[in-house]
Amino acid sequence: MIVADHISKYFNCIEAVRDVSFRVGEGETMVLLGTSGCGKTTTLKMLNRLIEATSGRVEILGKNIAGEKPELLRRSIGYVSQNNGLFPHFTVAENIAVVPKLLGWKAADIRQQTRRLLEQLKLPSDSPEKYPAELSGGQQQRVAIARALIADPPVLLLDEPFGALDPVTRASVRGDFAELPALKQKTIVLVTHDVQEALEMGDHIGLMDQGSIVQWGTAGDLLFRPVNEFVRSFFDEQRFLLELKIIPLRQIIHLLPASKRTYQHYLTTDRNLWDALEMLSAHQLDEVTVRDADGRARSLTLADIQRFYNQAKQQHNG
Repeated sequence: MIVADHISKYFNCIEAVRDVSFRVGEGETMVLLGTSGCGKTTTLKMLNRLIEATSGRVEILGKNIAGEKPELLRRSIGYVSQNNGLFPHFTVAENIAVVPKLLGWKAADIRQQTRRLLEQLKLPSDSPEKYPAELSGGQQQRVAIARALIADPPVLLLDEPFGALDPVTRASVRGDFAELPALKQKTIVLVTHDVQEALEMGDHIGLMDQGSIVQWGTAGDLLFRPVNEFVRSFFDEQRFLLELKIIPLRQIIHLLPASKRTYQHYLTTDRNLWDALEMLSAHQLDEVTVRDADGRARSLTLADIQRFYNQAKQQHNG
């Protein structure tokens, strides 16, 4: 779906991005992770020509984007930035309708799709008539997401889309975003400096430093098999939490015995070993109940968590 082939960018002889290559398959989410100034946003913006590459080649849907008009290219790619980019003098409905109007949609179709997306993003029913300044920061970002999705683009570029929000609002907006039905078939490139966000959302992660991708791989690759000291130290501050978080309960549910107890609190298989450890600690339990897809209760103990964690490390290291 997306191919970046040896792309570089210079600003007045300063090398912002150096010889970056990657491929993103259809329906995958790729994360560009790194600290401020590492080149991740510049790399993202070269994919829709908000920044022109100095050298290299970018293909989207098999076409070299250098041969397309930038304004037409951007209509076919959803884009969400950290500052939301909403037009302050447009209502919410008018902001969301910008691309559909350029594509010649009927007004009734625009209204219907707008209403559907705003409902899915849990915005109030009177939102379409409001102006951005009348909304909270989280609501504004939800509107920006709706605007990026309304024309159903196959590719979505997200530049720190939750970065300007407070931690509680950030988690809420990100959760609602992840549950959107419209995302199921989207190919996504996400830029973030938030390590947990990257590991939770990315099928593949490119860790960048000084304009280059230092390591490319899954969350497990970066955590358990770092290629150098930079990658290793990048995750050290949160390493144990992150390593437990990337082991989902659905991966181990079939290895757990049936539970002989019934607890008020339980976990579903979309949670992870860290969530299980937190529940054991918070409720002072000797085991936690995990419910499988059929509602059957399974038992998970602290010893189980330690065992599966060690197995995961051995598997990656081996």
